[in-house]
Amino acid sequence: MELPRADSSVRPQVASLFEQAGGIEGLERVLADFYDNVFVDSMIGFMFAGADRKRLVRLEAELTARLLGATEIAYSGRPVGTVHRPHRIFGGQFERRMMLLSEALDRHHVPVAVRTAWLEHNRAMRQQVTVDLGAECDGPEAQSVARGAGGLPLEEWSPGESG
Repeated sequence: MELPRADSSVRPQVASLFEQAGGIEGLERVLADFYDNVFVDSMIGFMFAGADRKRLVRLEAELTARLLGATEIAYSGRPVGTVHRPHRIFGGQFERRMMLLSEALDRHHVPVAVRTAWLEHNRAMRQQVTVDLGAECDGPEAQSVARGAGGLPLEEWSPGESG
């Protein structure tokens, strides 16, 4: 009796990070929980007063889906930096958001690979979101950024801004 040969070109299909996260529904569950906590948080909740929670969940789910490989899902929001910069978000507030997101990912038992990619992507957006660039305590290059009034890097500062 002859046994079938193993064909090295046929490999088991590995679920994408998006699929591992539970698809768009899984992302929305995590993000709904996350925003439930963000909106009432004593450190950053005030920044979301009047915001449309369902819209935030939907837009962030779209953005996260694309990050996790679901390129067929369109992101319908504006650029992240454009949306966040006017709010004068500081590093401590950004870190608080990261902590709340990490806790939501833990509560929903998000797989490690998905959790890692999601958090790393969010952390990489810090420079687009915060106004205190260079305050990350991540080495001499972060401390060498020249600052103007309001703590903004000089190339982004204009004389009309005050701190």
